[in-house]
Amino acid sequence: MAFIHPFEGSLVAAEWAGTVVAPLYDSLTPEERRRYADSHPENYLNAMRSSEEYPSDEAPSPSVVLGRNARFVRRCIEAGRFVAQPQCVFVYRLASGGHVQRGVVAEMSIEAYLDGRIRRHEFTRIAREDALAQYIDHVRTASSPVSLAYRGDDAIRSRLDTATRTRPAVSHTTEDGVEHDIWVLDGSEAHSLISAFEVVSTAYLTDGHHRCAATARFSTTEADARLLVVLFPDDELRILPYHRVVRDLGGHSTDSFLTRLSESFVVEPLAEDDIDAALPRMRGEFAVHVDGRWFRFRLPDHVSRPPGPADAIDAAILQARVIGPILGIDDPRDDDRLGYIAGTDGLGQLERACREGWRTAFALYPTSMDELVAVADAGQVMPPKSTWFDPKPRSGFFIHDPLRLCGS
Repeated sequence: MAFIHPFEGSLVAAEWAGTVVAPLYDSLTPEERRRYADSHPENYLNAMRSSEEYPSDEAPSPSVVLGRNARFVRRCIEAGRFVAQPQCVFVYRLASGGHVQRGVVAEMSIEAYLDGRIRRHEFTRIAREDALAQYIDHVRTASSPVSLAYRGDDAIRSRLDTATRTRPAVSHTTEDGVEHDIWVLDGSEAHSLISAFEVVSTAYLTDGHHRCAATARFSTTEADARLLVVLFPDDELRILPYHRVVRDLGGHSTDSFLTRLSESFVVEPLAEDDIDAALPRMRGEFAVHVDGRWFRFRLPDHVSRPPGPADAIDAAILQARVIGPILGIDDPRDDDRLGYIAGTDGLGQLERACREGWRTAFALYPTSMDELVAVADAGQVMPPKSTWFDPKPRSGFFIHDPLRLCGS
């Protein structure tokens, strides 16, 4: 059974990439997405709109919004902003700040997700699955590839080297400075790359758990559900930390909070102006910002990590020993006292968050790829927001039909 498949999709026309390619969806609040889409009427963000972008008394119904999304996609195609491609795969290179990663954009059957060839490490929320399933059913378009990691392979790497020596079909730098280059491989080139992936038996979800779960709902005798995926070698991926911010100290004063923290950790105060020293330097080291001060803390040397792979990651230790028992946040998936900030801009963003109303912030060391693989292979799940992969693919480069109806 082939691991990946070519597909007949569409690629944004090179001259339209700067207009159509969307900003990073998860980096914007619903209100920011609404303002951006309204002020950029040709941007693909207009194909991804939802009722939550509007004030509750002005929000159109989900069916109205989905209808608008579908019409936007059709108008883009009819206006020639996307170019239909033959049966092919794409090579997608992202570069940011000296980091480069190269992925293969292809199609995978949803069966790969259902039978465990695509392995997950997060829970999903039913409400989010519902919304995405409605989107698939009404809009019949995927543009955001599900991101997967595979163990790096020299034969695949050699084929990527060859493919990227030529001029890309599309080259675009997004507003955040990330360079996106895309090559189209068809015929013998596509076959050679697909054949190289026969040595890959397992891929690991890095982004797209909800898209997979929503697509799986269409795995029926009446439909052939398929995933648009981008597969990156694990040794080319960059994982940044995912920090935590909390609204209050759970009834504690600063002194009593630090006292409780010291019962489980070795706590070290840092100089008030030494933000660089607060950045965790290794696995098992944390930092907390409270009342304008940074404190570094770690487990004592005589305390072992929990044995299970999911319980042993730093995000789980912080939840189990601090955020739950000390701050009283037992459900990190659904408590508005807890927030998450990706570690893209250093610890200054955590200090800003505290100035803007959050009571305290916790800085973590990044989860490693090996830790993610161990959790997924064990069939376990991480706490929410345990990894932030950077840079991320963008919507608006590709168009793919995720649902082929039998007989259509």
